Amino acid sequence: MGIKKDSEFRIRAAIVYCLKETAEKQGNTFLEVEEVNKQLCEILDLDISDYSSLLEKTYDSLQFDLLCKIFFEEGKRCIALTKYYNIEKSIAASFVKLKYGVDSINIDSFLIDEFERINKITFHKNQREAIKSAIENGVTVITGGPGTGKTTIIKCISYIFDALKFKVEYCTPTGRAAKRLNQSTGQEAKTIHRLLGMEFSGGSLRFAYNKYNKLNADAVIVDELSMADVVIVNSLLNAVKDGCRLVLVGDKDQLPSVGAGNILSDIIKSQLIEVKYLTYIYRQSEDSLIVTNAHLINQGKMPVVDNESKDFFVSYKDNQEDILNSVTALVKTRLPKFADIKSTDIQVLCPLKGGISGVNNLNMQLQRLLNPSERFKAEVKFGNTVFRVGDKVMQIQNDYELEWEKVNDDGTIEIGSGAFNGDIGFIIQIEKEANLVLVKFEDNRIAKYNLEGLENIRLAYAVTIHKSQGSEFDVAVIAVTNGPPTILNRNLLYTAVTRAKKTVVLLCSKKVLGMMVKNNYVKQRTTLLKKFLVEENEKYVSLYSNSIV
Repeated sequence: MGIKKDSEFRIRAAIVYCLKETAEKQGNTFLEVEEVNKQLCEILDLDISDYSSLLEKTYDSLQFDLLCKIFFEEGKRCIALTKYYNIEKSIAASFVKLKYGVDSINIDSFLIDEFERINKITFHKNQREAIKSAIENGVTVITGGPGTGKTTIIKCISYIFDALKFKVEYCTPTGRAAKRLNQSTGQEAKTIHRLLGMEFSGGSLRFAYNKYNKLNADAVIVDELSMADVVIVNSLLNAVKDGCRLVLVGDKDQLPSVGAGNILSDIIKSQLIEVKYLTYIYRQSEDSLIVTNAHLINQGKMPVVDNESKDFFVSYKDNQEDILNSVTALVKTRLPKFADIKSTDIQVLCPLKGGISGVNNLNMQLQRLLNPSERFKAEVKFGNTVFRVGDKVMQIQNDYELEWEKVNDDGTIEIGSGAFNGDIGFIIQIEKEANLVLVKFEDNRIAKYNLEGLENIRLAYAVTIHKSQGSEFDVAVIAVTNGPPTILNRNLLYTAVTRAKKTVVLLCSKKVLGMMVKNNYVKQRTTLLKKFLVEENEKYVSLYSNSIV
């Protein structure tokens, strides 16, 4: 291409590439310069130590052009894309402003008592404290595992806000989570993108509600916060008006967001925002093991294996072929009969894509069994994958331009654009001549893909556990084979088990299960939000100390 191997232009592009890749794939908002230099050696096929002066010149130019920010963190020289540096700083400033910016409310416990009486329940002390905090404070985090009553608490908070004549908005990072919140609370819940009025024009994403046009909401409740990356959280905070209450709900022990940042963890570690921990297991019956075992796993204890139970089953398998055969038999015949469910409604979850019992091969085998090729069934090949009418598919990255239409319950037709990472649907039509593939998602949006757009969807009979975040399935089959301990850990197993509402079937060797339960390794993301929260709080207190009660 006429560019020298040691060109500054090439080195500059490689540095930006490293920072983008680590943000989008590992969730890091910055890296140590030393780590970037190691990656540059591999990407550029250069011994970077021979070009130290050129490298320093390149770093300086990136900072001078405002593309990157260079700083010291714990005595080590670090670099971040200016975009992510500024976003985390903006998030911190917004949280601190909301923390101190609300009018005080002393909630009368009569309203909680009334909710208990109407719903015939009794809240645990921790749950009452979480409800009071959400009403009284500017920002509250409510975190707890399955069965600790997060949804019931949201319903009570909603009940009290209504009594106070507050206008409340409910949102989640994904469409599946929004649908679940809507079903469990009876309130209209939207994706954060939809709440903000997402628009895509001129090649860029915009929101109708932003720092110049604020949401008309006295309170915003965000569920499944652990899934939200820094970009969407910053957009939401920009649109929240002064004095609005923010209630952030999530499970701190689930996997962090697919995108950049570690919002929930960083907020908790900063110790600046009111955090309420739900530890009392509220939803647990004597004949249910899903909730019990999820908490045991989270505590580093082996799950109870009782295949006489109604909802949690373990089948020990020592090799990939046995796991593959068990998955196909379970999904094709055994579980549909047991759970009175369609095969395509059973979700297979795997830690890894590769291998005989990994996501890729399982999708091929399950497609062959559940949706085989037929003479008059339309299909199209993209890369190594054959897509056909009836296939279960997943959107694997955000596409803000993808057009869709939806027929609402009242018969009106809604038109819009955008499909999001993790959306699951079924191919309902393939029009080769028109170069179109139609996918109907679970919220009844029908999206139109051209054949080139198929790069953004994958077969979804089986998906990775990471991709299942924020989703809930009636029946989950979890297929776990050998893999690196950096991936096969307690955190991953806990997330997988908590995806199921009614039935879990776990297929793995006893050795692998024991290793995952004991392995508490979690790769720490490098982010700046915790640091910025502390700095912004100190700044705010020093400026407005006289007005802070």
